Amino acid sequence: MTRNLGAESLRRWTWRSSRPDANLRSRARSRAVRLSLEALEDRTTPSTFLVTNAVDPRGAVVPGSLRWAINQANKPQNQGSVVAITSSVGSTITLRAGELPIRSSLTVENTSGQPLTIQQGTANSRIFHVFTNNLTTTLSITGLDPASTVTLTGGHVANKNGGGILVDNSLNNLTLSYVNLVGNSAAQVNSPRNGAFGNGGGIYSSGTVTLEHSSVQGNSAIGINSASGEGGGIYADLGVILDASRVDANTARDFGGILNVNGAVNILNGSTVNGNSSTANNLNAGELGGGGIANMIGNVLVSESQVNNNKTVGMYSGGIVLLIGGAFITDGSQVNGNTNNGPGGGIAANYGGPVVVTKGSQVNGNTSAGVGGGIVNWSESYGVTISEGSQVNNNTATNVQNSSSTLGLVKVTQPPVYKAFLSAGRGDPLLMTALKQFASANIQRTPAIYRAFNYLPSNPNPVVGGGIAEMLGGPVSISGGSEVNGNLSGKFVDSSQPTVGVGGGVFANLGTITIDGSTISGNTATGSGGGIWNGNGLVINNTLVTGNKAGAPGGGILNKGSFSSKNNNITNNLPDNIASLSG
Repeated sequence: MTRNLGAESLRRWTWRSSRPDANLRSRARSRAVRLSLEALEDRTTPSTFLVTNAVDPRGAVVPGSLRWAINQANKPQNQGSVVAITSSVGSTITLRAGELPIRSSLTVENTSGQPLTIQQGTANSRIFHVFTNNLTTTLSITGLDPASTVTLTGGHVANKNGGGILVDNSLNNLTLSYVNLVGNSAAQVNSPRNGAFGNGGGIYSSGTVTLEHSSVQGNSAIGINSASGEGGGIYADLGVILDASRVDANTARDFGGILNVNGAVNILNGSTVNGNSSTANNLNAGELGGGGIANMIGNVLVSESQVNNNKTVGMYSGGIVLLIGGAFITDGSQVNGNTNNGPGGGIAANYGGPVVVTKGSQVNGNTSAGVGGGIVNWSESYGVTISEGSQVNNNTATNVQNSSSTLGLVKVTQPPVYKAFLSAGRGDPLLMTALKQFASANIQRTPAIYRAFNYLPSNPNPVVGGGIAEMLGGPVSISGGSEVNGNLSGKFVDSSQPTVGVGGGVFANLGTITIDGSTISGNTATGSGGGIWNGNGLVINNTLVTGNKAGAPGGGILNKGSFSSKNNNITNNLPDNIASLSG
C-alpha cells in the first residue's frame, strides 16, 4: 500500500499577466493575458510504503511485505521514502529470500507500537545490504521509541564482510535508532586470494555508522589469518558515533568491539563499549588483538560513558588503541578493567595525539604486559594529562613482555607486525593507506624508540609504568586533585621473562613530569621508582607522595633528571622517599 506524500506532475500551467509601463502613453490599454507552459526541474517523490504482512517466500515478492516495500522505495523516483512496518505484521519477520537490498536512501520505521524482530532465515545471508550508488545513500532504521524497538538477528556470511549489515561505498551512511543488532557473524573460512573477509560481525560500513539508543551485542568476526576476522561488533571506514548506545560482548580475531579506519570515534551520553574480546594470541603470526576500540587515524572521545572489561590476548590495548590520534576521556567516564598482553592495558596511543583524562574520569584496574598498565603514549610531542579529580588507579603491568620484547614488536619495519599490517589492509584501500601511514610514522620514529629503550635500566630489561608510561618524550601532567594510586609495575606471571618493574605509578624517561595538587600513593615497582620514575625533569608541587614501595632505591621517587619540589608531603615510602640516579 502506498500513501503519496508529494505531487507527481513534472509540468504545470501558469498564468502570467503583463502590464504596459506606466510612463508609456496614458491611454488605457487592455490587460493582456497570456497562457504559457513552463517546464519544472526533475524531482523525486518521497512516499510512505506500508508493510502489512510478515511473509518473505523464496522466488516471489508479496505485496505488502517488507521486501516489496523496500523494492518500491528503492526506485529512483522514490528517493528518501519511508518503509513503515504496521501492527498487522506481528512481532517477527523471518527472511526466506536472502538479504534486503538497499539502493536508494530510505528509512525503515517500526510504527507497530510493539517490539519487532527481523531475523535472517536464509543460509549465508546478512540482513541488510546498502549497495554502491552514484549518490549518497543513507539507510536509517528506527524503532521510534523504547516500546517499539527493532532487533536484527541471525545474519551470517562466509567469506564475506558484514554479518548483520553491509554498507558499500564511502558515500553511504548508516543510522540505527532504537535498534538491537544481536547474534550476527562474518567468517573467513578459506584463505583469501584477493582481499580480506570475515570482518564486521555486526556491521561492516565503508562510510559512517551512527547508533542512537541502540545496541550491537553478541556478534562475531571469525578469521583464520592476519587478513580476516576484524571488528566483531562494528567495522567502519569513516567514523562511528554512539549516543546512549552499547557495543558490548562482541568477539573477533582482532579488534573485538569497534574498528574504525579514518575519522572520529565518539562514545557519548551513557554509552558503553564493554566486555568485548579479541582471540588473537600468536604475535609471531602478526595477530594484533585489540579488545574495545581501535582507531587507525583519528581521535576517540569518551564522554559520560564506559569502555570497561574488554580483553585481548594479543598485543593491542584491551581498552582503546590509537595508531595516529588522541584519546579524550571526560565527564566522569570510565576505562576500567581492560586486559591485554601488550602495551597499554587501558589506553595505548601511538603517534599524533595526546591522552587526556579529565573531569572526574577513571582509568582504573587495567592490565598490560611490558609497558603502561593503565596508559601508554608513544608520542614525541603529545603526552598524558590527568586533571580535575580524575584517577589512574590499581593498574598492573606484567612481565608477559618486557621492554626488549616490546621493542621488537613496535618495530614495524621488521616482521611479523609489519607484514600483519599490510596483510590486514587487503580488500580495504582506506585501511591499507592508514596502515602504511602508521608504518611510515613508525619508521621515522625508530631512532627515538631505540633511544628511549637504551635510556632504560638494564639487567634485566624492565617492565615500565604500572599506571602511566610516556615513552618518547611527550610530557606528563597530573593536577587538580587527581590520583595515581595503587598501581603495580613488574607483576611476575611468566617465569621465562626474568625482569623487574620500574615506575610503579608514573614512568617517563625522555619527557618531563609535572604534578600539582594531586596524590601519588600506594604504588609498587619490583625495581626502582615505586611512585615515580623520572628520566628527564620533574616538577612537583602541593602533592602527597606516600605509601609507595620499590624493590630498589627510589620508593617514592627515582630521579634521573632535573627536580623541583615545593610544598609536598613525600613520606612513608619504602625503602626510601627519594633516590637519585646519575646519567
